[in-house]
Amino acid sequence: MNPTPPDAPETPVAPWTRSILDAVQSLLSGARASVTEPGRGDHTGSTEPPVAGATLHVTDPAGALVYSSPLARMWRLDAEDPAVLWIRPIAGRGELDHRGALVEFSLSAARRRSLAATAVHLEHEHDTAPVITAELRNGQRATIRAAHSAQELALLEEWDTFTLTALTAEEEAVLEELVEDSWHGRYA
Repeated sequence: MNPTPPDAPETPVAPWTRSILDAVQSLLSGARASVTEPGRGDHTGSTEPPVAGATLHVTDPAGALVYSSPLARMWRLDAEDPAVLWIRPIAGRGELDHRGALVEFSLSAARRRSLAATAVHLEHEHDTAPVITAELRNGQRATIRAAHSAQELALLEEWDTFTLTALTAEEEAVLEELVEDSWHGRYA
């Protein structure tokens, strides 16, 4: 038997548990809290109502809000660091053409972001919608919760319309991978 040396690094514990990732999926996809694979929802086997989307709120250690944004319906865990969850905040609004029809979002502005967590907690708001709170490595706190305001819901609908009608299947797949920090090509 080989004892672990006292100076050996501890095995990291992933704060993003299966139940928390199910809640992330439920919030971001509008699905109920049952999941078959990251990034895709499964609407079967749950009595929980679907949600319209999610928002991210980040506060500093003193509790002041430093960032807030609706989230695109995509996420993934980092393959090399299971404490990191990648998400895509929706930045800005889609531009309108001369007829008032939605034309495009700047995908360079809607860059992926990471939540590097030390601890993650799951609660339920009003006995239905999950609320996920992550204590981040930088001392900030991130909260992911169901979108509520008319402005948040409108932006989520505009984003969904844009990604489903303007992007090719290949562009949408690349966007959903959450691998690149910058977007090159159409809608940059």
